[in-house]
Amino acid sequence: ADELARLKQTQDEMLKSLQKEVEKGEVMVNRLADRLSVQILDKVLFASGEATLSAKGRDVLARVGKVLADARGKDKVIRIEGHTDNVPIGAPLREKFQTNWELSTARATNVLRLLTESSKIPPDAFEAAGLGEHHPVAGNDTPKGRYQNRRIEIIFYSRAISLAKELPKTKEQPAAAGKPSP
Repeated sequence: ADELARLKQTQDEMLKSLQKEVEKGEVMVNRLADRLSVQILDKVLFASGEATLSAKGRDVLARVGKVLADARGKDKVIRIEGHTDNVPIGAPLREKFQTNWELSTARATNVLRLLTESSKIPPDAFEAAGLGEHHPVAGNDTPKGRYQNRRIEIIFYSRAISLAKELPKTKEQPAAAGKPSP
């Protein structure tokens, strides 16, 4: 219960820190069980088809980083996901990013780099993933849907909980030292 109370407090602080962007619908802050998710629309952070952070994006991420740094325990993971819509990369940009995979990965990595530099959170707390167009939150058949799908999602969760789900219940035996068996 303490863990969830702390997460709720972090959510409240994040909402306060990003109030202007949340009111404009540019940022969404959601808590789902033991995870906090901050979704930031791509236009807040990047120019169209670019992976370089804008001045506004740097400012928003610095505020996100400050809240995460204050909230972070040793067991917390900060996962940064880049997401795109399903529109193929246009010809002028294709030299830089062949597909939406590359664009989403470059964006996630640039967000990670800014957060590590601005927040002083150790790099081993972070993961970055480019998910391209494959995890939409809305339909890609309308401009509004595509607009919602182009986003960075920052997920803050407990490493212990994620590991507990992935590890088998049996305790692993260390490999036997010495001569290999015949």
